[in-house]
Amino acid sequence: MTMRILYLSQYFPPEVGATQTRAYEMARNLVRLGHQVTVLAEVPNHPTGIIPPAYRGKLYDRAAMDGIDVLRVWVKTAPQKTFATRMFFYLTYMVNAALAGSLLAPGRFDLVYASSPPLFVGAAALVLSRLRRAPMVFEVRDLWPESAVQLGELNSARAIRLATRLEEACYRGARHIVVVTEGIRQQLLERGYPAEKM
Repeated sequence: MTMRILYLSQYFPPEVGATQTRAYEMARNLVRLGHQVTVLAEVPNHPTGIIPPAYRGKLYDRAAMDGIDVLRVWVKTAPQKTFATRMFFYLTYMVNAALAGSLLAPGRFDLVYASSPPLFVGAAALVLSRLRRAPMVFEVRDLWPESAVQLGELNSARAIRLATRLEEACYRGARHIVVVTEGIRQQLLERGYPAEKM
């Protein structure tokens, strides 16, 4: 059965990195299997925080890449990484991906797939899953906000509480949760998420 898949990954080529490569390979393999894939990603800027001239001044950019429909959205970037600049960065992706997925990706989708972290990708996917009436699959490559706290990126008690609530909403709202390590699976089982969901 051919599916139309809305795939959310904040990071995607031409950016370079493990997350970008994994998202590209996943989308490309889905296309090879006969599925139609639309990726919602940010405009390239990682790791410098500088948007290349070809993407500046655009709210979105659409291109085909190896059969993948890639829809890139504007994000608020900054070369200096502080808590505030990171939050603006993540939040602008979340809002713009939700808007682009609602308005610029026409037609019916059979599945909304979100690759996290950042956790805000899951929030955008949750909104799109409900708007599109399509089941959500939530891929968890790292537990967030836990990993952000350990890395010192998140240290406000209020922000941690809000992020934890958002994380729980993503887990509850997902039809399935894809875990990439047994450790993540065990932690989610200990927190009460059913094994059959993973």
